[in-house]
Amino acid sequence: MRPLTEKQKTWQTHLSTWQKSGLTQSDYCKQHQLNLRQFYSWKSRYKSKLTSRTKIAPDPSATFLPLTILSGEKTSLGDAVSIKVSGAEVMLTVNTDETLFLKAVALLRSSQ
Repeated sequence: MRPLTEKQKTWQTHLSTWQKSGLTQSDYCKQHQLNLRQFYSWKSRYKSKLTSRTKIAPDPSATFLPLTILSGEKTSLGDAVSIKVSGAEVMLTVNTDETLFLKAVALLRSSQ
C-alpha cells in the first residue's frame, strides 16, 4: 500500500474533524473555506474508513440520573421511549442511530 499524499492526509483530517464538529457539511466547508463539491468527493472516497472510526469515547465525567419508565409508546418505527430533560424531549427507538443520539444528549447537556 502506498503512503498517503499530503493532500490525502489533509482531506482525511478535515473529514475526521468535520465528523466530530457536529456541523453540517456546508457549514464546515464555509468555516474552513473548502469547496463543498470537493468535500463531497473526498468524503465518498473515504466513506468506509470514516464509518469505522466514528466511535465516540465515553465521557469519564458523565453521571447517571435515576430513571423511571412511566410508559412505552408504539411508533411507526416500533417501540419507543421518550426522555425529557429540562423541557427538551428525545424519543428513542430500537433503530435510533448511536451518533445521532449522542449528539442529542450533548445538545441537552448544553441547554442546562
